Amino acid sequence: MPQPIPQQTSQPTFHPQNMILTTKPTNSPTPKPTSSPTFLPTVQPTPNPTVGEIASPTAKPTIPGTPSNEVTGVVDVPINPSATDSIAVSLPSSVSGSLLIIYQVSDDNDHDVQVGRSYDGLDWETLHPLLLPIDCQQSTCVLHLPADTGISNMHYVIHEYNPPAPTDDQKHAKLLLQGTYGPTQESLQEARSLASAEAWVRDQIDKPVSLHRVHYRQRTNGYVKNELHHHAVRNACDRGSRWNRHAFNRWRDIGKTIEEVPSSNGFYLKVDGIVRTEVSTRPSADYNLGSTTYVICRKPSSQDTLRMSDFHFAASTGQHGTLLVATDSASCTMPISIEMPSVQFTNPIDAFGGALPTVTLMDISGDPNVIEAKLLDQLGTSNCDDFKKTWPNFVQEEGSGLYYVEDRRVELYDNTNSSIATKTGMLGNRCPRVPRTFLNSDTCVPRADCGPPVYSGSFHLTAENMRKFYEIDNKYVYRMSNLPLVGTSNPCKTNTNRFVRKNAGSDSSGCTADSGATFPSIVTSIETFLGGLSNPDGAIVIDIADTPMGCTDNNDDSLGASFSVTMPGGNSQACFTHSYQYEYSVFVMNDWVVNHPGNPSAFRESKPNPIAKAAEHENLSGSVEESVTLNFPTWGFHEWNFHNNRWRFGDDLIGSYGDEINFDDLPPSAKSTKVVAALGGTLVADSGEVVEVCSSPGEVANSPEAGHQYLLHKYGDAEEEYSDTLDQDHDCWYANHMVWNTVSLNASDQLHQRVAWALSSIFVVTENDIAREHQVEAWAAYYDIFVKNAFTDFKSILKSVAFNPLMAEMLTFKGSKSLAYQVERNGVMLYPDENFAREIMQLFSIGLYMLNQDGTKVIDESTGQYVPTYTNFDIVNFSRGWTNFVNQQSQRDNIEASWDLGWIGNEIDPMEIPTSEGRDVFPKLQLKKLNGKRGYIGDKVVRCDALPSKQWLKKGATYHFRENSQSLMGKKDPDWWADPETWTPRMVLDPDTSSLYSKLCNFNEVTNQCDFKSTVVLDEDIPCDGTCDAKRALWEGITFPCECSIDEPRTVRIDHSPTMAPVWYEYVRQPCVQLAFPEPGYMNSVREIGASGYGNKAMCADSRLPVAGTACCDANMSNPKHICVFKGDRTTYSSTEERCAAYGGSTCPWSTVPINWSCGTDTAYGQGSYSEDSSPGLRFLWSSESCSMSVQISPDGNVAIIHTVGSVEVKERVGIDTGTYFGVFWDGDGSYPKASTGCGDCQVHGSTCICPTNVVTSAVFDGAEGLPTIDDIRAGLHIGAPDPMSFDSVYNLCTAPICQNADYNIYFTVSITDDGSITNAFDEQTIFEVNGSFLSNSASTVRIIGGFSFRNPPMYNSPVDLTQRDALYETDAIIQHLVDHPNTAPFISTKLIQHLVTSNPSPRYVNIVADAFKSGSYTSGSETFGSGTYGDMEACIAAILLNSEARSSTLDDDAIHGRAREPLMKIMHIFRSMDLATESGAKREIDMIFLTSRGIGQESFNAPSVFSFFLSEYQPVGPALNKGVVAPETQLFDAPKLISFMNGIFSLPDFGLADCQWWQGFGNDRARYWITDYPDGGSFDCYAAETEQPGVPLRLRWKPPSWGGDTNINGAPASQVIDDMDILLTGGKLHVENKALLEQVYESALSGNNPDYSALKAVIPHFAATPEFHITNNLVDSRTTTTARSIPNITMPSDPPPVTGYKAVVYMFLAGAMDSYNALVPTNCNLNQQYVSVRGDVAITNGLLSIDATSSGQPCDTFGLHPSLSNVRSLYNDGDAAFIANIGPLVVPMDKYEYEAESKPQPQALFAHNTQTQITQTVRFTCWDYAIYVHFRIPNVSSPFFFAFFQLFTRFLHKILLLGVF
Repeated sequence: MPQPIPQQTSQPTFHPQNMILTTKPTNSPTPKPTSSPTFLPTVQPTPNPTVGEIASPTAKPTIPGTPSNEVTGVVDVPINPSATDSIAVSLPSSVSGSLLIIYQVSDDNDHDVQVGRSYDGLDWETLHPLLLPIDCQQSTCVLHLPADTGISNMHYVIHEYNPPAPTDDQKHAKLLLQGTYGPTQESLQEARSLASAEAWVRDQIDKPVSLHRVHYRQRTNGYVKNELHHHAVRNACDRGSRWNRHAFNRWRDIGKTIEEVPSSNGFYLKVDGIVRTEVSTRPSADYNLGSTTYVICRKPSSQDTLRMSDFHFAASTGQHGTLLVATDSASCTMPISIEMPSVQFTNPIDAFGGALPTVTLMDISGDPNVIEAKLLDQLGTSNCDDFKKTWPNFVQEEGSGLYYVEDRRVELYDNTNSSIATKTGMLGNRCPRVPRTFLNSDTCVPRADCGPPVYSGSFHLTAENMRKFYEIDNKYVYRMSNLPLVGTSNPCKTNTNRFVRKNAGSDSSGCTADSGATFPSIVTSIETFLGGLSNPDGAIVIDIADTPMGCTDNNDDSLGASFSVTMPGGNSQACFTHSYQYEYSVFVMNDWVVNHPGNPSAFRESKPNPIAKAAEHENLSGSVEESVTLNFPTWGFHEWNFHNNRWRFGDDLIGSYGDEINFDDLPPSAKSTKVVAALGGTLVADSGEVVEVCSSPGEVANSPEAGHQYLLHKYGDAEEEYSDTLDQDHDCWYANHMVWNTVSLNASDQLHQRVAWALSSIFVVTENDIAREHQVEAWAAYYDIFVKNAFTDFKSILKSVAFNPLMAEMLTFKGSKSLAYQVERNGVMLYPDENFAREIMQLFSIGLYMLNQDGTKVIDESTGQYVPTYTNFDIVNFSRGWTNFVNQQSQRDNIEASWDLGWIGNEIDPMEIPTSEGRDVFPKLQLKKLNGKRGYIGDKVVRCDALPSKQWLKKGATYHFRENSQSLMGKKDPDWWADPETWTPRMVLDPDTSSLYSKLCNFNEVTNQCDFKSTVVLDEDIPCDGTCDAKRALWEGITFPCECSIDEPRTVRIDHSPTMAPVWYEYVRQPCVQLAFPEPGYMNSVREIGASGYGNKAMCADSRLPVAGTACCDANMSNPKHICVFKGDRTTYSSTEERCAAYGGSTCPWSTVPINWSCGTDTAYGQGSYSEDSSPGLRFLWSSESCSMSVQISPDGNVAIIHTVGSVEVKERVGIDTGTYFGVFWDGDGSYPKASTGCGDCQVHGSTCICPTNVVTSAVFDGAEGLPTIDDIRAGLHIGAPDPMSFDSVYNLCTAPICQNADYNIYFTVSITDDGSITNAFDEQTIFEVNGSFLSNSASTVRIIGGFSFRNPPMYNSPVDLTQRDALYETDAIIQHLVDHPNTAPFISTKLIQHLVTSNPSPRYVNIVADAFKSGSYTSGSETFGSGTYGDMEACIAAILLNSEARSSTLDDDAIHGRAREPLMKIMHIFRSMDLATESGAKREIDMIFLTSRGIGQESFNAPSVFSFFLSEYQPVGPALNKGVVAPETQLFDAPKLISFMNGIFSLPDFGLADCQWWQGFGNDRARYWITDYPDGGSFDCYAAETEQPGVPLRLRWKPPSWGGDTNINGAPASQVIDDMDILLTGGKLHVENKALLEQVYESALSGNNPDYSALKAVIPHFAATPEFHITNNLVDSRTTTTARSIPNITMPSDPPPVTGYKAVVYMFLAGAMDSYNALVPTNCNLNQQYVSVRGDVAITNGLLSIDATSSGQPCDTFGLHPSLSNVRSLYNDGDAAFIANIGPLVVPMDKYEYEAESKPQPQALFAHNTQTQITQTVRFTCWDYAIYVHFRIPNVSSPFFFAFFQLFTRFLHKILLLGVF
């Protein structure tokens, strides 16, 4: 064992993510490092200003040195800098069409560096990277050059460029290249007609938006077996229903038996007793099948050549379809292929007993290549009564006389307009249901016609009646039989039992095997129960509840036993069998027909659907029970199948077999007017309730005419059953990219699409991080965020992204929980996920560094470094704001679901934040401003306790429509509270007395009914005058009207119709905050309530807020009870005292209060302990126990709230050492008590201090020095106030002259009319109104002993009563904070400019675009864009495209202007410009796949990470790096990617969008276009395609306009053809020498049968190979006479000397993929406990590879390596490796406290993946004068395990370092 290196004297810190391993050296050469470019950054960007949030964009940095010398700049004349002084250079002016650029030139840099430029007569502008100041006044510009710093032969020179003036078409093409996916002949003509760029941009903005979700939904028309809860079937009689000629269906008929039956003209082929077709000869004889009955087989997996067809006859090829059959299912492994018969009947009346409907059919116009299938157009003389609900239906086509069979397809419904959405064919017969969210709340409409119908009457659940559900309405209604007794106790052990009389009618002698003698008490109980029934003889199923059986059975002999009982009257016996709880229950099983887990295996084995077959098979026994009984299989592994899935059927339970069922009690899935009528019932109303219908953007109906181009994944689809049913063959599993390809290529709103791509490249989600590539709709809906909002506002984009389920999964914050939740529920200190909190700042809003308005970085004068926008503290702080997000619903109607991952919920709608302790409630800081100030999230928001009493009756109070009593925005109630509503005390408004009822009802005099609105906002104050029915109020002291007796309602009920269910409204309180520390006298205790052993822990609460229920003791302070007015009633503490006094008691320090079911303290029942549940319902009641608050102060000054409630145990969230710290603003010099100095007068607790608190409220302004300024008010007031006019005669507007002259209003509680009285009027109740916002003249300070204090922080959510409402308010405030950040405008503007116009925008350009973003307005010419509101995207995009930097063609001569073009954009450009299309013009989906895998480097939805495909700061080695500019897209320009791109381009003209050359084309290698039926192996002929014969339909079909037609009828020369292509492909920028080369290519290819086309095919790929196609500026500037820019002459030594004995650094770089805390684990010391506690469920407790650290001076003698690091352990044990903890990037040595105090220079952007990747890979990072080197260690750190637990060294036997993994 090697000897350890002695431990250092200073305390080390271990960072396992930055470990170093030392290993033996090898003799390999060391390459010469590449030197970085040298240019002069002597003048830095604007330093950190001392005042305000951001530097003025016009402010110029000062120049060091003596006052400037003045010189005049002359073109091409060098300017030499002074050695000591700065120089002022008077710059010449450019003229229209000319470009002047001044460069810095030196021997140290092979490339000249741009300093500034002027073009087209515009003022000079400074440029990156030098950013030297240029002052322009009245068209005279002066450049300030700094003094020379010793760079070799450094000077400046001005060059002039005069490119040719562009033609109009070149101008149009330039605009189209920026704003579309490529010019087309049509779009070029459109631009000509619009004349100006402004008109074109306006026209594009105003075009209808082409949503990707719409495109997908219209084209998914897939197979479906029957109606489902979430998906409907298109009725056979509806227009658009689909029909086929082939008699058998390759999915629906698998495993079914064909029977040959003689007919008058041949033979019928029947399945399930239904004639499918008539043939002249027996197939059994034609194919020697050996039997006249045979099974339909699926394609055997072992025989790819045998396939069952989806057609009878393909006329285009003369091919007959095939049908696979065998004598039985077992023989289907070797099936026989026979010809697929067509649907044919000689005499339909003979076959079916009646004539078939005669209809008009139409072709599927959206896909002309679909074989045989047609759509219903008109019914003709038929009507819907002529069609069955059961499959199959048959029709005869008018005209042709041909017969067709129904091809049942899914129907998606249009739900884009809530007012016209209609009831659907889904189970439940209801309108589509979409949850109400911020995206669609303005579309929601309460509808009285969308609920389920209401019926009267009843029927008995007999077999005959059950069968009608299937025959009439295709409902699979089954009686469950032979269910195993899993999860069932024997009758002697439980008080609830089911007994079933299975042999009713034949059991008059009792049971054959009778257990009655053994358990006579059970017999007695059954007989007693039967005696209480009105019709005992009809009882088949009896459920005896709450009745002990009075027996003992330790051996389970009574479990499942049968008992002979004497029926009432004593005339006969009956046999009842103890049964499973759902034995003989009757369910609607339509979902189970599809979802049954045995379906796929039955399908694979060519067996019929195990659930459907009972109803579908031909019943020959004469017993109807056979067709309505689902007998559970006896197979052992199926034992738990139904039991584990019983939750699926709860909503579909009809009743028990034999029961009498009221029609109106039927589950929605069973309600059918036709069935009810057939069973003797009566329709009372089409709808029995008012329901809220909300729309969803892009949720259109599918269009049968568009064909079936995309799969609609539906949960339960049986694998292959749907995977090959598409009309256009392509890879159905990866179709999200295909929607993008097709819409992006063909959409007319190209600017929407192009901006959407730019935004999607910023807000990245990728299949590489989300395993959902087989779905389409969720990806399309996410992308539509950017399509819809391309011209709306930035907040809508950011909020939609933040709430999107895909983003939450991508950045791992979905399901992230608060620390308090983890401690309380799981007993571990697991912190919230930080991923999204970091990326939403770094990538989505503000970036890494503070920016000036012009996008230049701000420099800290004291350090010379960039000023970071956030720190790791901010990441941790905001991670708490992204907790508890979950999917909106498990599933919902009418959208794509995941068939194989049923646990994946609704991925379409925004997420919700359920009300559980998973949400972090504690205060959160805002980001630091440039002046060092920061605030709290919630600053300037009104305090909840300051709102007027009965705020819910005041003007502006908001109510949301609800369909039941369940609160959605408040704390969630248990679901069962809402069902039934009648037996729970609820707040029911009185229509005769309640003003609130009148407002919510909105009575319509015309209809004589309430006209309910989705959102009701009170337009006036109303009185609490309602004598509401609180449903059995449980205490007598209530003061009526009862509206006045409550503090705040949750939901209120409106009874509005005798035939309609009541509706509910939820009161949604306005955004408000509470202070974390209430003032003295306003703090009381609350305690959890529950049964013994549950909860009963305590907290403090603000007594002014209604957050807890009322608990009262009697006059003797005993017998505590929970009393309420309505269920879930919360009160303030004063209301609690009033109620208790009225009750005849008082509040008290209770310890246990009995559960009160009616008031809502029943949440522990059936939900496990409080530590396990998600905290629904009413959890806390007020107590009079004494209560106080303290703070626990961490070493870094953060605080945690500590509650003390007498001697009662407090909730962990407010307990000591829970770790729920948050930042506060310490007053004075920022000092606070520290344990290291004894905590002052506070208590030392480990490394923390615990201090009691005292809260003081004071007035901020006293008027002594006159009125404050607006800036003083904004800076000094942090607490919002209510509108003073909402109080009744409390506030008075100041009308004194001094007030009237102020630019804001002041409200006092006294009347002030003269200036002399104003000083004494100021107090903490004074309210200021500034620009419509109200601010309180108060400050709340938390003081602790020792003279320390901090500002009392606000928080949105109550730690006692968490609500989704307040979580949403807080989240919105966080998003708004980021949107309003001064960095957001320049950061987002720069990103969008880079994606659309130029990679290196000038600061002037960024400043103009950022100003448009902030002002919301941009004017160009006579056109003004934008709404005038902050963050307007229309104004921003217009500024980007219409600014001179985008429109000037003169700038194309500037080498750093423009951008390289990303691969996918170039492919789309070729497709558009060269007209990728079908010969007929019919639209087809654009199927490209695996572009990334094929080496192209780019593909929609397939970015390598959240950083997208390339980094915006990327600098390729060479000119870009040496010039100090960026070329982001060139990160995708490596040789393999360029070669792959060109391979695809060269394949395209010959083969079209195909893959005829095996992964060298862009098309799908599985695409089969010509014959679309995959099972018969049809495919296009690549050879035919190459020889221009019909083959691949999607081909380049552009013809040069100069040809004059499809061939060159005009005889246009090659030069003219190349000009036509030049304007489309390179914007008219093709260099003359490249043009000559292309002309030569064209002319040399003029041969063959079609020389013109051959020449065109030849030149297209060569065109794409020109450099001009890959960039947007000029290839060669107008000064250059050669065809290529100069390349530095780099020489290498011809014979370099060998290098020996060198040291190599080997770094295992996994791009963040290594969990280093699990790489090296402490094992045999107390640090292991910390490790297990902190790591939680990802800690490794078994299998670690032990290594010995004895004598190393470490806290542990042994450590464990990850089980996969066995080789590393061997190196360590052999003495060839060592571990060094705590290695990371540093500038200078520092300890943790120096780092936190920012007292020394630090590495930039320590917590950004991209910058740390750069530092790690280059081992160097330069920021001005600081060269930052990696692999320093931070000493002297004392903190928990994550920051320090050990260092582990072994001696260095060799000198090679294997550095830690990033």
